Amino acid sequence: MDFLELSKARFTAKKFDPAKKISDGDIAKLKEILRLSPSSVNSQPWVFLFGSSDSAKQKIRPAIADFNWPRTDTCSHFVIIAVRDGLDEKFQKEVLQKEIEDGRLLSEEIAKEQYESRKYFIGLREAAGTTVTWEEKQAYIAMTTLLYGSASLGINSTPIEGFDERRLDKLLGLDNYGLRSVLVVTLGYDAENDHNATRPKSRLPLEKVVWDMK
Repeated sequence: MDFLELSKARFTAKKFDPAKKISDGDIAKLKEILRLSPSSVNSQPWVFLFGSSDSAKQKIRPAIADFNWPRTDTCSHFVIIAVRDGLDEKFQKEVLQKEIEDGRLLSEEIAKEQYESRKYFIGLREAAGTTVTWEEKQAYIAMTTLLYGSASLGINSTPIEGFDERRLDKLLGLDNYGLRSVLVVTLGYDAENDHNATRPKSRLPLEKVVWDMK
């Protein structure tokens, strides 16, 4: 299926079949898809927490808005997308070292330019006090990658903003790792009685949202 057809077919699951579980192989693919998500200046400011057990679902439940319990209670897996509370020099050097190891930067001069360039853009955000906001924007890129990556494997998904971020951080001890939760995505296979599966997709017409500049 090409990406246009995938976009036409994908929908947000409102109910999951709790008896259907995603295979370990497909979960491994989704983890790699998330790892490969694009980010501004290759900053990679995220951590992805996967859960599937009943105990994991119960652990996050107090932070999830009750109207989203049908998704988190019955999904096969959930993913919490968290970002770092700032991108310090140690982390920036870790990213740089991985770029060097992967052959992305072919000389010391190029590596230095890359490091200084990324440091400059992160510094702009720090000076404006918007570093975490900027990181959260990257988290939404990763979320979209996950939604369509899941759809490409025949897996349904639901992006969730309806939860208490600070409470979830405390429940999972994310603040101990310098992390902040941004999004929760539930994954699984759609229940037969999910009305959203058969509703027509509705978007504004092309001419309202796409303008050709002259």
